[in-house]
Order: sequence, then C-alpha cells, then structure tokens
Amino acid sequence: MRITPIDDVATTMSSARPVVALGLPLLLVAAPVPTGPSLEELTRLAGAHPDQAWPLDAHISTAHNAHYSNTRAQLAIALSGEYNSLEGDIRVRDGVAVMAHDSGRVPELTFEQWATLGARSGKMLRVDVKDAGALASVVDTLDRLRVPHERITFNLSVEQPWSGASVSMRAAKAVRHLFPAAWISLNRPLPGTLGIRAVIEAGQALGGKVAVAMRAPGVDPDDVRRARAGGITVNIWNLPLLWQPANVAAETARLRALGVNGQIDLRRRDDPLADD
Repeated sequence: MRITPIDDVATTMSSARPVVALGLPLLLVAAPVPTGPSLEELTRLAGAHPDQAWPLDAHISTAHNAHYSNTRAQLAIALSGEYNSLEGDIRVRDGVAVMAHDSGRVPELTFEQWATLGARSGKMLRVDVKDAGALASVVDTLDRLRVPHERITFNLSVEQPWSGASVSMRAAKAVRHLFPAAWISLNRPLPGTLGIRAVIEAGQALGGKVAVAMRAPGVDPDDVRRARAGGITVNIWNLPLLWQPANVAAETARLRALGVNGQIDLRRRDDPLADD
C-alpha cells in the first residue's frame, strides 16, 4: 500500500475504499503484555450489551463516557457498565500504536485490539492521540474496521509544537476529509480568550462537528459563550485527583445552566475509572 503525502491528497483508493494518507508512517501490530481479562472475555463483554450502543443520530451531550479504558481491567468495566462511550489514549511503542495514558505505562492492548472490541460494542470511540506518530495507524484502523463515523471522536492537539501530541492542520483536515461525520474535539493551545479564538479558527478551517475540551473546575462562562458563538461545542472533563464535584448531578446541572452544550464527563475519586 502506498501512503500518499498529505500535501498531494487526503486519500487514495484501494479495493474501492479510502486508505489513509496523512504523511505519517503506518504502524505495525505487536503483542502487548497479556494481563487482566483475556481477549476472549473482552470480546464476549463487547457483544453483551447492545442496549449501550451509541445511536448514530445521538448528540455528544448524551455521552456517558468511560474516561479510561486503556487496560484490560478498565476496558472490562467500560464494556460491562452503563457507558455508551469509550475513551482511550494512544501512544507509540517500538513502532506500534498501543493503549497507554502515561508514557511510562506498560501497555496491555494495541490500538487495533481496543478498536476492534470497541467497534463490536457499538459505543462511541473517543480516541485521544497522545503521540502524533500514532495518528496514521489510528485512522487506518478505524477505516479498515468500518466504524461508523458518527461513533468516532478524535481528541486532537493541532499546531502545538511544544506537545508530542501535536498534529498539523493538514493532518487534521485529512482526518476530517476521511471522517466527515465524526467529532473532532480540540485541546486549547492557550488558556483563556486567546485559546478559544484559536479553537474557533481551527474549527472553521476543519468544518463539521468540532468541540473544545475545557477542564473543571474554573470553567469561565465567557469562554463558554465565545466558543458557542463561534460554532464550537463545549465539552467538560475533570481530573479527580485534583478536583472532584461534591455532587456530580448538581455540578452537571450548573454547567448546563452556564451554556455547556457538549459532553460533561465529571468523575469522583470513587469512580472505578477515576484514574489510569
């Protein structure tokens, strides 16, 4: 398979389906460290709860997100619990796209294994690209598995050269070209108003469904207002080790009253998926 440079086109055709062309090398699949539930058990769990599948016409605000599903134990909880969205963090180890939030963690799943199980479950797949070098493999895998675009959210850092997760705007546009109905959730390159302006500009360049990730607490109502006025959906998340809401339902209602119109992913420290 030839990977066409992104400067030329965003896709080529192979067997009448698009093939990724992000100007990045595709990654090979390797066997991760086998701990936790077996792949057979995870496969069973992935097909056991069709009622938790993500409806293709659902809005991102209805997501009940399993914030960490990188390990086999976490994924088992996410597949068997009342979650309709799985979030995973993708890094590169020895040329392989693997699931790991932190750079020092030993992976238990490759991205291909994780995505195959997630696709079987029918849940929303939130792919948080932690290493930019994983993006081509991520996109190729999702395309090859024929995951409906409406069940994919790409969490991306765009044009942030100080971050190992940063991808170019060209690469982000190629993702949008290949997955026109997917969500793209952008990390702010700067705090405050300047960061919101940058996200709005990026959202206008990308088109389609674009969100910004804001971390609680301290969500600025003006930032929410500016983002929404610029056509950007506002998603909220928290880091329980640093801050947890006294009451998740009450805090969710407060954020909705501020105008937050996207996914609200608030967790307490006693949440089974509070920490990776």
